[in-house]
Parts: sequence; C-alpha cells; structure tokens
Amino acid sequence: MSVLVLRTFALFMSVVFLSVLLIGTTSGWEVIIDDPEADDVLSGIYNCTGRVEEDLFNDTGEIRFVNISIDGGGEVPAKDGGNGFYDWYFEWDTSQTSDGDHTMTAYVYVARTTGGGGGNGSGEEEDVTQEDYVEVEVEVDNKIPVAVIDSITPNATVVGDVVSFVGHGQPPLGRTIVDYIWWSYPGDDDLSNKSSFSTSTLSVGVHTVRFKVWDSEGMASVPVTMDIEILAPDDDDWPTFHGDYYRAGAVSDGPGDGNIRWNFSTDSGETEFFDPVIYQDRVYITESVDTGMTTFGVIHCLDVNGTFNDAQGEAFGRADLLWNFTLPEYALAAPAVRDGKVFVGTQWSSTEPNFYALNAYNGMHIWNHTTNGHIWSSPAVTAEMVVFTDFDGKVIALDPQDGDLLWKTDLEYPILSSPLIAGMRIYIPSTDGELHILNAVNGEKISSTDLGAGHTTAPVFCDRMVYFTARGDGSNDMLVARDRFSMDDGRPGAWKYTPGGRIYTTPVVTEDAIYIVKDDGTVIAVDLEGSELWTLELNDSVSESPALGGSTLYVPAESGKLYAVNIDNESVDWSIDLPGETTSPAISGEYLYLGAGGYAYAIWETSIPEATIEEIEVAIIPEVPPTQFWYLFAVDYDPLTVSDNITLTFNGSATDPEGLDIVDHEWSSSRDGILGNNMTIDAALFPGTHSIKFRAKNEADVWSSFATMQVVVNSNIRPEVEVDINYPYVGEYTAFDLSGSNDTDGGIELFRLDFGDGSDVVFWTDSDSAVNHRYTDEGNYTLTVWAYDDYGLLSEEYTRNVAISERDTTPDPTNGGEDKDDTIDQTLLFVVAGALIAVLVLVAIILFVVLPGRSKKKDSMVEFEEDEKLRKVGPMMDIDEKEEKLAAIAARLGEEKVLGAKGTAPRGRRKAAPKKKPAPKAKPAPKPKAEPAPEKEPEPEPEPEPEPEPEPEPEPEPEPEPEPEPEPEEEKDLSEKRSSLEDLLSDLEGMRK
Repeated sequence: MSVLVLRTFALFMSVVFLSVLLIGTTSGWEVIIDDPEADDVLSGIYNCTGRVEEDLFNDTGEIRFVNISIDGGGEVPAKDGGNGFYDWYFEWDTSQTSDGDHTMTAYVYVARTTGGGGGNGSGEEEDVTQEDYVEVEVEVDNKIPVAVIDSITPNATVVGDVVSFVGHGQPPLGRTIVDYIWWSYPGDDDLSNKSSFSTSTLSVGVHTVRFKVWDSEGMASVPVTMDIEILAPDDDDWPTFHGDYYRAGAVSDGPGDGNIRWNFSTDSGETEFFDPVIYQDRVYITESVDTGMTTFGVIHCLDVNGTFNDAQGEAFGRADLLWNFTLPEYALAAPAVRDGKVFVGTQWSSTEPNFYALNAYNGMHIWNHTTNGHIWSSPAVTAEMVVFTDFDGKVIALDPQDGDLLWKTDLEYPILSSPLIAGMRIYIPSTDGELHILNAVNGEKISSTDLGAGHTTAPVFCDRMVYFTARGDGSNDMLVARDRFSMDDGRPGAWKYTPGGRIYTTPVVTEDAIYIVKDDGTVIAVDLEGSELWTLELNDSVSESPALGGSTLYVPAESGKLYAVNIDNESVDWSIDLPGETTSPAISGEYLYLGAGGYAYAIWETSIPEATIEEIEVAIIPEVPPTQFWYLFAVDYDPLTVSDNITLTFNGSATDPEGLDIVDHEWSSSRDGILGNNMTIDAALFPGTHSIKFRAKNEADVWSSFATMQVVVNSNIRPEVEVDINYPYVGEYTAFDLSGSNDTDGGIELFRLDFGDGSDVVFWTDSDSAVNHRYTDEGNYTLTVWAYDDYGLLSEEYTRNVAISERDTTPDPTNGGEDKDDTIDQTLLFVVAGALIAVLVLVAIILFVVLPGRSKKKDSMVEFEEDEKLRKVGPMMDIDEKEEKLAAIAARLGEEKVLGAKGTAPRGRRKAAPKKKPAPKAKPAPKPKAEPAPEKEPEPEPEPEPEPEPEPEPEPEPEPEPEPEPEPEEEKDLSEKRSSLEDLLSDLEGMRK
C-alpha cells in the first residue's frame, strides 16, 4: 500500500511540475484583436486585424515567424510591424454563415529558434503553440438570397422534347434579385441566365439541374437542385437523317429477313428518292423529278403499314399515300420532323424560297425562308430552333414556330453535310476539313478542329463524344473522335482511326462500338478507343450511310443490294436486290424503309415472334425466407441495381403471332455479351450499366425484336463477419456479439446464424446488438454465420467452435485458489472467522492478562505461608521432583477441576512435562516428608460433575469457611486443597523463573 501511495504521489508531483513548467513557458503571450468595429453588424467579408506581443520570447531565442489561425479560415502569416508586435490581417467569409451572434477565435502558432546562433538559422527550430487565445463576439447580418425551383416540366421526357424551367429568388429585405443561372450536370453546361425558360437541347440521361441567384448586394444563394430524366427516342421514330436527333443511326430492332411489305412510285419521269424519315407511324420521303421540261421536288407522306393486296396476286402491297407537297426545286436530302412540323430545304431558285416548314399531319404550308445558296443537307431541329446550312458556307438558325431569323454565321467554305445540335452547342462540318463548334444561343464560333482534310460527314453525338469521318491525304480517310466540349486533339478520349481508303458515309455509333463502311464495301467495327475490332468485305460500292437495327447492320449499296450484316458473328445474314442505287435506310420496329431506283420500299418480316422480359431478379438466397430479405435489394426494375458477384435470374417469355413454335432464345448484355440461350437463365454481371436484351426465334428461323431492360451493377466488396463470444455453460444464455462485423463499402443488412445444435437458424438485422442463445447439452458446437450487405452480397462463411460444459465448481487458481463464483460466500466466511478470532483474542487477554493479575494480588497475602510450606517440603528437594509430586496431587484432585481454577490455565500446559521426562525419578534425596498429600486425599473422586460452579468464581475468598466436615476423612475443604495447590504451583513457577 505504501509503494502505491508513493507512486501516486510521484506521478502527481510530475504532473504539477510539468504544468508549472508549461505555464511558465507560455505565460505572458498575449493575442490581441484590435479591430475597432468588432461589434458591428456584418455582411459579406469581415476584416479582422490583430497582433501578438513578442516581449516574452526575448529570453528564449529569436522568433523566426508567427502564424495566426482563426476559426472559419486558414492560417495568416503575421508580419513584424516594427513596433515590437507581430501583426496580421484576416478576412472571415460570412457568406455561408447564418444570422446571429458568432465567435471568432484567434490562435497563435510561433516558430522560434532555441540554442546558439540567434537568427542565422544555426539553432534548432522549435514550434511552440500559444496557449492563450482571444475570442471576439460579432453579430452577422448575413441574409443571403434563397433560390427556389418552382417547376421543371415534364420531369421525364424523350430527347428533343421541350422542357420548361421556372424558378425565382427570394432576396433579403431591402434588396432585389439581379442575376440567375441554370446549369446541368453532367453534359449540358449553362442552360440559361433567366428565371424561367424552355429548352429541348438536354441530352439523354439523368440530369441534376442546378439553380442559383444573386441579389443587389452581390450575395449569392446556395444552389438548389432537381433531377430530370431525358429518355432516348422511341424506336418507332427516325425523325431526321441518320436516326434520332443525335444522328446515331441505331435502334434496338430491325427486320430479320428481306421480305418487301410494300413499294411506292409516282411514275412521273426520271425520279430519285432520298433518305426517308419516320415520325408517329408516318414515313416522310423526298423525291426529285426531271420531266425533261422542268425539274421540281416533292415531299411525300406515307402510312408506315401500307396496303397488302392479295387480290391482285402480288408478292407485296402498295403504300398508302397520305399527302404530298410540291417544291419548286430539287430536294436532295432527308427532311426533319419535330413537334408536328416537317422541315425541308431545296436547291436555290432566284424566284422561289428554298427552306420550308409544313404541317406534318396534312402537308399544309406554314412558313418559308429564302437563302441564296443551295441546300444539300438535312436540317437539325430542336424546340427552340431549326438550323440548316448552304453551299455558300452559311449557317442559319430560324425560329421553328414562325421562321424568324435568330442568327446567321458565315463559315466561308461550302457545307454539304448535316449539322448536329447537342446541348448548347452546334457542330458544323465543312468542306475545308474542319468541324466547327458554334454557340447555339448566338451562333458565335467556340472552337474548331483542322484535320488538314477535305469534306467531313455529318457528326454523331454519343456519351459526351462527337464522331465523324473526314477526307484525308490521298485516299487515307479518317474516323475521328473528339470531346464534345472541344475539338482539341489533346482532350481526353480524342483519337483518329485511319483504315486506308475512302469513307463517304456517316458512322453508326452505339455504346459499345462504331461502325463505318468504306467505299469498296468493307465494313469495319472500331471500339470506343479507336482500335479495330473486325472487318468484313462485301465487295460492293457503298456511298450511302448504313443503319443498325438490333444486331443487324443494314448496308445499302450502289448495285441496288441491301446487305444485312450480323455484327455478332461478322457475317451477312441475308441480302435483297432492289432496282437501282439504294438510299440510307430508316428503321422502325420490324420495318425498314429506303429508296431505290425511283421507288420507295418497306422491308418487313412475314412472321415475327414477340419476346418479353418477365423479370430480372436476384437469385433466391438459400434458407432466407422472403419476408426477411426483401429489403436487401433495390429491385425497382428501372433500372434494377445490384452488386457484382450477385447471381441474377433472368426470366423471359415469347410467342409467335402465327402460332409458330419458338425454337431458340437469346439473352445478351451490352457489356458482357451473350449470357445464355434458354428462356430462364442465371448469370452474374460485371460492374457497370448493362442494357439487357432478350429475343426469341421461331421455327421459320425468324428472330423477334429485342425486349430490353437496364441493370446497374455496382462494384462491391464482401462484408466481413466477426463474432465475440462469452463461452456459456449448459442451460445458460450467452451473447453472440456481432458488432465487430463490417462492410467497407456499405452496410450489413442481415446476418444468418446457425448455432450448430440443431436449433432453428436465426436471422438478425442489428449488427450493433448481440444475439442470445442457450445450449442445453454439453459438447463442442460449430457456430456458422453469414452476412448480407446492402446490395445482397454474401460474406464468406464464418465458423467458430463453441465449447459448452457444465459449470466448473473447482477452485479457480486465478482467484486465490477458490472458485470465482464462491467469492462472496468466502468473503462472508472470512468476515465471520475474523470476528471469532477477535473474540478469542479478547478472551485470551482476559484469561492470561487480567485474571492472572488479580490472582497475584491474592497470592501476595499468603506469600509468607507459602514460603513456610515450601520449607516443609524441603529446600533441597529438586524442583523437578516437586513438580512431579505436585502433578500427582493434581491428578488425584482431577485435571478438569485444576484447569477450572483461577489462573491455572498456563500451568495446566506444564502437567505433561513429567510424563515426557522420567529422569527426575532417578534423582537422590526422595524425602518422605515431601508426600503428605496422599494422606489428605479422600478416596478416588466420586463425582467430578456436580461442581460446575467453580469456573465463574472470580471472588477472592479470604478463607474457606470451616463448615462442619461431612466426613472425618477429609481434613480440608475441597476449596482449601485447591487453594493450597494453587499456592504451591505459583511458588514453583516463581522458583523456575
């Protein structure tokens, strides 16, 4: 105990010493904030000045520098003001601080040099933190404006549709809102600087739209956000040249064979059809006519289905013409359809306009515009503008509602290819080999790329990249990829691919690959990084752009053939011969439309099965009841979101409208390729966004169109299980602590515990609490635990042995040799034993100290008589002999009575001594006078029991009463005999001493 006290005292003194030393080192430093306007109401930036006194450091070494740190900001280097102070100036930004009282706390950090050398840097540099600091109370009048998004409608729409944004700002009292900004992430940059506006330029995907305002004091609001989803266009529409408004040239389906549904012709002389477009179950196609006396153009509107006329015995029917409109000059390119209007351009005429807007439903003229250049390309259109180009190098933007001129930009070189609008940018190819980026709002040039080439084709936008082909040196044309924000070669993802040969066609772009066709009919697939995947030789001349429907690339040739190239097996599935050079096709569902040799054609399949994705779900986890695991997975089907390493079950169904048998199925992923060929399959997907496709084939070897569904797979790390167990005894509950388990990239949603004793499996959802279980029999059991994370990923199997035994009652060596469970009983026993020992000690004191003392007083009164008696016994008698005789007397009187006499307990222990030492009997001088005791003794004691009273007799009776003796043989009273014996023993004891 004393060592512990000394150690505690030493520790306490060390702390006191160090505290005093620290206080002595830093005391005296003074931080002062001396801004005279510290209590003012603040807004914006609060300017704070202050200083730190330096005089304390004069005796500790030269101060190298002082840094000031204030809550709410960074560090500010302090400068020596030349007046013995280190000064600083600090700006506290209150723009994001709420109104009310605030505390600014200034701390000082000082680097100083200790040891020799002063300020020459030879000493040791030491960082010292100032203990002292200063707090300044300020009241912040920091009312910043608030931005509010009132609405974004519609919140989910198809790309190219109009989206309206309405917002406002709430300024602080006495101020006004003076500026706004809307922007979108990812992909569309700044959208507007007005409080409300409409646009149709948002790209496909989910956009987080942000809105922010500024007030008249220059205070900015916190940005507010709202999400909006822009969907890809319906596969049934092909509203402009080369597909959707981004000109990707690809949809999810197309005809599986080359059967002609219908054809269309005007029989009006030399005629040529150009690229068709599709909008709301109608086909729009331009025709140029030369009668030999005049030339003109016509735009036709046809029903997509046509009329199948079996009565005439024809192999196919004829198109149903809904309306047409005659144009004054040739129309040499595909029209564009948007919001119920058809836009088309013609060759230039000195007497007629050459750009028209028509009613898409009845062909009525709405408005027109005149430009002095030939229009060779298809226009680009949004809800706010329609943009077209001419051969003179002009780029013209008109209001689609009334045809008013919005802006005009001169690029100075002829333009033959179609422009592209993506977001707030317009991409314009020109014959000088450059692709220009213009601002869609005002037509100003943003940037361009100089490829040193000639003509470039229409650009294609996909996933923030722009792709196009360009004329290179000699015959080395190029496929070029550029970041949508810049045409700079150094931007991420920029590349060029040069296959060798001429390329006149616009590329087809998907999320997996890019497809181009050279003029000699070579089909080339290139990945998104510009590396060649495969090639296929068609041995035919191609100058029109291909189109992709599902896994079939439809390539039109100058020979009049249409090739169906299977991009999965890199071969031609089928081809069809048409009467003349074919145009670029348009695809809608199981139909394909194109022009060839003065005719327009619809290609279709006679019997096409229909495939449906019934569901894609997480494979059932064994032994987990649905009521326990339903919440583990975000099974919202739009899209389904899971983690990697999770097995999914894909269920589909298919039927044929004509009752043909379904003979094959196909599941595929845009990232992982073919997944399986059964109606139901199990598969795990790699991380990423997957477009899952399912189709079926009938006995006529015709594939259905694809049913699609999106699945997002997140990369995931398995959870880890850790269980802490306090090993139980038989029949007792124990806690299995799961809190050590973790999931590094998410959370654990469910535990499954098998205790190994045949009891029910337990499912547990709270990782921070323990699971209680009781084993009823002794033995070794295997605990098995699994954990599922928030994406349903299963941990590795965790096992641990649990040894169950009966409670051990043997003493625990770690508890002083006694069982731990008996500690309380033992403690109580020790207390009782201690109390008994104390009582015994007290009794011993009374018996051996107090009572003997009292008996000595009595002995002193008869001391003389005792001496006389001893002389009678004989002074020369050996002490041992006397002791032996006295012991014999004591034996006659009875040992119990001798020990019961006062003060005889210590002497009673010596009675055994004569028995151990027989030697004294052999000593001489055994005088007969020394044995008068036997004559006085009566016969052997008849009754030792009747006298229990002598023990409590403490009274010193001076003399035994001489009562009449009951029998003449007894010379003395029993008490007198005892007294005499006591006197003799006492005398003998004194002699021994």
